[in-house]
Parts: sequence; structure tokens; C-alpha cells
Amino acid sequence: TTTTTAAAAAAATARLPLHLASQLAMTGPMRAARSFELSNALLGKMRCLAALAEWETLSDLCREQWPLFEPHVRREMSAMAAHAAWHMGHWQEMTAYVDCLDLPDHITGASQTANGAFLRAVIHVRNEKYQLARSCVERARELMATEFAALVGESYERAYTDMVRVQQLTELDEVIQVREMLMRCGG
Repeated sequence: TTTTTAAAAAAATARLPLHLASQLAMTGPMRAARSFELSNALLGKMRCLAALAEWETLSDLCREQWPLFEPHVRREMSAMAAHAAWHMGHWQEMTAYVDCLDLPDHITGASQTANGAFLRAVIHVRNEKYQLARSCVERARELMATEFAALVGESYERAYTDMVRVQQLTELDEVIQVREMLMRCGG
């Protein structure tokens, strides 16, 4: 039938099992409900791949699924996709994912999330735009300050991820300093 053929084509394109791809061929409210289930399943798979540091598989999956998802789902997967692209050295993809994750303030141009500011800093370091990278690092610290203080007061476990991010920001700041020094020395 037409629905089965469309599902088989969707499965081949998206590398999805036939029973999941058949959901893409549905219409109306039933499709919306199935689409929600499908996106949740794929986001769960992406979270697992990120936790396992399966960056190549995650990067490929994000690249394949990105055009198929609605903007709200893209926003949810954008941080994982950006990290996967970073690990794989896919800088243009990383930039697109970060743009979805964190649209800069339309007046100041500053990032609105700590994760977005951090990832933008990484991109700026890669592009040798050290002043922009430094301002993104500072913006990430500003955005994390209040939340971090509250989390540390609650428990170590809740604050751990943010503590790691603070360390990463410090290391990124050191990378910026070394790179700037090398540029001044002509190396």
C-alpha cells in the first residue's frame, strides 16, 4: 500500500525501523501523537549515545534527523548535536546547532544561556577570534553564577555538572591566553 511504501522510504532515509518509520506516513492527530513518541525515542537514543561518548554515531544521527524534526525538538537536541559535532571537528554543523540552542540577545548580541555562551566561546577559539571567545567565557560565568550558588547549597550531586563546566571555562580561558601569547610572539 501507499502508506507502507512511504514508511519504507522514510525508514531507508532516516535509518529507522519500519514500525517507527510507518508513523511518519500517518496524518492528523494520530501522526502528531506518534511523532511525539518517535522524537522522544530518538532523543533518548541521542542522550544514551552522548553519555557513552559515541560521538561519531551521535553526530551522524543528529545530521540525519535534524531536517526531519520540528524546531522545538531541534532546540532540545541542539546541545547534544553541538557537542557531537565539536568532538568530530564538524565546525559548521556545530555553529548551526549552537545557533539553534542559543539565539543571542537581539540588542546586546550576548548569549542567553551558559551552555550556548560556552559553546560559542569554543567556536570563537577555533576561528581565532579570541576577544569574542573571552567575552563568551565571561558571559557563561555570569549566567552560571546565581544558579551555581543555589545548586552548591542543595547538594554536591546537583552541582557537579556545573562545577565541571566552571573548570572547562577556566581551561578555555587558559587556552585563549596561550593562543594570544603565541600570536604576539609570532608563533
